[in-house]
Formats: sequence, structure tokens, C-alpha cells
Amino acid sequence: MIKLGNVSCGVSIVENFANEIKTEIVAQKLDPLLAIICNAFTWSISSGLQFTVDGYFSMCLRLTGGESSCWGSDAHFPGKSGLEKYPPLLPDDLDLLVKPGPDREGEETGRGFQRYGISKVVAIMGMYQLNARLQKSPSPHLRKITALALDPGGLPDSRCMSSGSDVPAMWTFLMKGILNPLFLGLLRPVFKHTVPKLSLRSTSEAAVDLVEMAVGEGFRGERGHFVMGERDESSPETRDEGKQRAVWGKSLEWAGIGKGDTGLGEGIE
Repeated sequence: MIKLGNVSCGVSIVENFANEIKTEIVAQKLDPLLAIICNAFTWSISSGLQFTVDGYFSMCLRLTGGESSCWGSDAHFPGKSGLEKYPPLLPDDLDLLVKPGPDREGEETGRGFQRYGISKVVAIMGMYQLNARLQKSPSPHLRKITALALDPGGLPDSRCMSSGSDVPAMWTFLMKGILNPLFLGLLRPVFKHTVPKLSLRSTSEAAVDLVEMAVGEGFRGERGHFVMGERDESSPETRDEGKQRAVWGKSLEWAGIGKGDTGLGEGIE
């Protein structure tokens, strides 16, 4: 297992990291990749627009060779999250995804959560487009590789809702003071029995799904969008192939990835 931790990775850092991994795999210092799990994240909700330089898209394409799994969220689907104030819809000008204007005063929290939702929209779109290219590849090996997006459900015990996180105090109180002890405490067995499709659960339960989907036999060959381990339909916008291709093309541009940078070769475009 290779752990990047919580370091913000610039595009060039990700490129160098991927090249080092590929070199060590060729030299048999590392085993071939079985899966890439895109899990760690940071967010800015209360304090307004902030930037990080992340590279999951670049890393997955440069290290294409194992199954790719990323986190989704109901926040990507307009109207599904109780924390949503502005719908998570792509702007007409996709460059606004990387060069947005500042938040208006008083809109910081709503816009922050909107950006979080849109980040999931883009990740899910990337998953669909990566699968489409892998399936069309002339390489038998690449055609066996799959990409999945998993919505783990609501995680009230998540560290991203802790008091030290950049979220409103009311969110922390709701998650840690009410939902966590109510649904994940002593009454958890009762709720699991009476409300089997309850979307609130612990991070440890979600982790089991993630690992199973990434390396488990039960999900071998599976691709697409899942909610709590079950196949489910993502939002209408994420399934719009025209928008998917537009986001894919822009992502290649922003990450500086060409035909020679990934095992997909000609199939990357």
C-alpha cells in the first residue's frame, strides 16, 4: 500500500510520484498495482473559497494498470443532501471550475458545499469516461480494468465534521451531538433492523465497502456508480455524455496529460 497522506500534491509532484512508482514496478521493487483508491480530501466550507492543488485524475491516468475507486456522495445529486443550498451543477464555462470568482458575503457556506458537490460530479463523470476508454482499448489487459465511484452514505462520525474542521458549528453539533450518538450508538442494531436502508452509518462500515469494491472478488469486473455497495444511478448531469467528454478534455488540459503520459495512449482523447 502506498500512502500519500494529507499532502497537497501539485501536478508536477503527482507526475514525478507516478513516474517513480512505475519505475519501481518495472524494476520489481514494487508489486504491480491492483487498485488505486482515491480517498483523502480536504474542504473549505465556512471560511470561503480556498485552493488546493490535487492530482487524483493525473495519478490515476499515469498509473493506469489497476482498478480505480473514488468516493462519491449524495451531494452530487441536486436536491438529495439536506446541507445543499445551491444545486451542484456545472457552470457553462468549465474554466470557472479552476478559476472561480470569490464568494459573495454570506454565501460562503452554501457555495463551499456546492463546490464539494460539484467535485463529486466531476469525479463521477471522469469515472464514466475512463471506463468508456478502457472498454474500447485494443489492449486485453486494459479492457479488464474498471473504475467505480462509491457513495459511502452519510458518515456522522467522519473527521471532516469535527469541531476543528472548516464547517459551521451547527453542522458539527448535528453530526457529533445528535446523529452520531443516536444512529451509531446503542440503538444502532434497532435502526439497522427497522430501517435497513438507513443511509447513516460509521466510517468503519463504509471502509469495508470501499476495500471490498477495490480488491474483493465480488466486485471484480464491475464498473459504474454505487451507493453503500449497491449499484445505483448517479445524477442526470453526470450521465450526460457530452458534458462528460467536455469535462474529460478540460481535465486532460489542466493536468497536462497527453497520449504518451498514460497506458491509454491514443484512447485518451
